[in-house]
Amino acid sequence: MVDAANVPTLVLDANATASAGNNDMVHVTSDDAGFYDLELTAVQTNYLGRAMLAITDAANHCPVFHEFMILPAVVYDAMILGTDLFDVSVTQIAGVAVSTTTAQLGTNVVNVGGTAQTARDLGASVVAASVTGVVGAVKKNVALPSFLFPMFDVSGNLKTGLSVTVAIRLDTAAFHNTAAGATEIGTSGWYTVDLGTADTNGNVIAFSATAAGAVPTCMTIITQA
Repeated sequence: MVDAANVPTLVLDANATASAGNNDMVHVTSDDAGFYDLELTAVQTNYLGRAMLAITDAANHCPVFHEFMILPAVVYDAMILGTDLFDVSVTQIAGVAVSTTTAQLGTNVVNVGGTAQTARDLGASVVAASVTGVVGAVKKNVALPSFLFPMFDVSGNLKTGLSVTVAIRLDTAAFHNTAAGATEIGTSGWYTVDLGTADTNGNVIAFSATAAGAVPTCMTIITQA
């Protein structure tokens, strides 16, 4: 029996068969406690919700009852097997319905740490904000002039007029400041720095640009031989 829309529905009314048939019931090998395997068909489990299985044979044993909860495949895989993830659909954030025009986190998420959030500063308030990325196609131990990067304020706007410090970490070495300082391109909020061979002589380079009044700009640079 399954509970479909609060109406009990008969699912299984079949006789057990021998091995290799539908609804085959086979005594568990080496068992001496009366345990059996019973195979249910896909049709018999093609429901969602509570299910009750009753096995009766008045001439041979007392009635046996089992109650089950039949789950959607994604729920079973995520909850039991750990091979999938739950599907989550956001319908409300902070009590406000999410529409096609207000689905951005920054538009709907409010009061994070007591501060109203915008789309671009959500990360700034929650995780001390940084602009991150991965850069490739940089040659190892070759100078890289005019390396370009942006700087933002906590609201996600490009920040001009900063005094930026650029630090580099080569592989597992300690961070060091670049020999050349960063300069802004006009008043754009974009900055450049000349990276010398001492700044590129590594396989994996951590790039960090910091300034008062701005969130850090951090990048991972993967070099090529």
